[in-house]
Amino acid sequence: MKNITITLFLIISLFDLHPVWASEVSHFTKKASEFAKIGQFDLAFINYQAVLRDDKLSAQALFASGEYYFLNFFPEKSKSAFQKYIKVTTTAQSRSSATQSIGGAHRKKMTKCRKIFALRCNIDGKLFALAYLLKIARLQQNQKSIKKLETDILSLKRQGFVFEEKKEYQYTSPLYRKHRVIYTIDKIAIIIEDQIFEKISF
Repeated sequence: MKNITITLFLIISLFDLHPVWASEVSHFTKKASEFAKIGQFDLAFINYQAVLRDDKLSAQALFASGEYYFLNFFPEKSKSAFQKYIKVTTTAQSRSSATQSIGGAHRKKMTKCRKIFALRCNIDGKLFALAYLLKIARLQQNQKSIKKLETDILSLKRQGFVFEEKKEYQYTSPLYRKHRVIYTIDKIAIIIEDQIFEKISF
């Protein structure tokens, strides 16, 4: 595993030798998704890293990187990637809300469904990014971070899903791993690949 990891990072470093053009970003994103779909996470990761060489704000590549680092036991790198992902998606959501608030009533009516869908997408990804950060905090026994992250996850639930009756939500990550969150009366259960990942009590 150690030799494979070293080889991967040597390959990734080659992308630093030249700039990545826009067409290449699209190509690398497509290739990364293709590799992820068939479970080739190492190759998907290499291509997502190529994307980040040119587009450091790619939410898809940041989440994939955080997830990959987590799976390969690089907690600090995983934490950094997920923190960047949360910052990027939160900023994008704020800008979207500000832009949409400028339009008149007709525009708001026409974009209502789009706004709700975009909010759900951002919140779903953000919730699981927070869950990974929470798991890392638990592994590092960082009690202060654990408390804050649990509060953030509970707060996100209240902000994002207040208009829906459903108690279960699904999210497929950029590495095509299945994520779910299930809400019950007294707790939140976060499930990844059909395994309990985190539980938070209200």
